[in-house]
Amino acid sequence: LQAKPREAYALFPAMPSFKVLPSRKDKEMHPCSNCHEWVPPIKQTRKLKPNGPHGNFELKHGLHGKGQFWCFTCHDDKKQRKLRTFEGDTIEFEDAYILCSQCHVDQARDWAFGAHGKRLDNWRGERVVYNCTACHYQHAPALEKRNALAGPAMRQGLPRPAHWSPESGNHKPYETLWLKHTRQNGEGH
Repeated sequence: LQAKPREAYALFPAMPSFKVLPSRKDKEMHPCSNCHEWVPPIKQTRKLKPNGPHGNFELKHGLHGKGQFWCFTCHDDKKQRKLRTFEGDTIEFEDAYILCSQCHVDQARDWAFGAHGKRLDNWRGERVVYNCTACHYQHAPALEKRNALAGPAMRQGLPRPAHWSPESGNHKPYETLWLKHTRQNGEGH
C-alpha cells in the first residue's frame, strides 16, 4: 500500500478513468534473477523437478498441465523483472492487469468497469483499485470456492415508497427496463 497509484491504461472502449494501486509482492517471493543473472533459463516447457533448484515452485495457472503455459508466456526472457504481452511488448510488473486481460477478458472488463476487484478506501472520491495480483497469486490464481453469506435480515411491515408500488404505474420490472435500453442502443439480440 506504499506504492503510488498509477493511471489505468484503457483496455476497453468507453472505459472510465481510474487509478491502479501497483502490486509488486512476487518480485520478493521468487527472486529468479538471483540465479538467472548468470545462468540462462531453459525456455522449453517442462515439469520442474521437486528436488531441483525450483523445488519450492509449482506453476498452477491455466494450461500448464497440458504443456502450453510456461514462464516465458508472461515473463520477458531478455529484460529481467519485466512481463511481456503476447505481441512481445514489455510491461512493468505494476501493470500486470494488462497481461492478465489478454486471457481473462471477461474478468478484466468487469474489473475495468467496477464490478470485479477491490477498491481502495471507499466509494466516494477518486476511484483507486487494486491490481489483479493483489488478490490473485499469479502463479496459481484460482481462489478457493466460498459459500455465499446470507443476505441482511429484512424488517417486516416496512412501508414501500409510493413510486415503488405496482399500483402507482411507475414500477416496471428490471428486465423490461434493460431490454428497452438495449433496443434503444441497437444492442438487442
